[in-house]
Amino acid sequence: MSKGAYTVLPVGGHLFAVPERGSVATNVFLRRLHNFALDMNWLPWPVIPKRQWPAVHYKDKRAITLEEHLAILARVTNLEQKLFYELCWHWGGSQSDIANLRGQDIDYGHRVIAFHRQKTGSLSMI
Repeated sequence: MSKGAYTVLPVGGHLFAVPERGSVATNVFLRRLHNFALDMNWLPWPVIPKRQWPAVHYKDKRAITLEEHLAILARVTNLEQKLFYELCWHWGGSQSDIANLRGQDIDYGHRVIAFHRQKTGSLSMI
């Protein structure tokens, strides 16, 4: 049924429609809020049982393209930040990966930089 710009759903239908229509963040935060309300005893029992929540499907993680990298550099005016982004690009690490580098991650004798990627946990050696 439709009433103007709104769709009229049966009672309870709204609760299932929101996570299905929303993004991954909507689903995750609604689930967190629901679980928090249950843990605080604000709800006597679950509004939506665990198995009936829609599955969360994250997008594949990917690196930025050269065009995206150049577009970022074109907007940055701070030289230090620009050089940091260049390090990220040339070393193939995310901002977090490069910012968390420590002295132990660099082997000056063999000229090797090694770190674990935060997104994938894989080892990167340069």
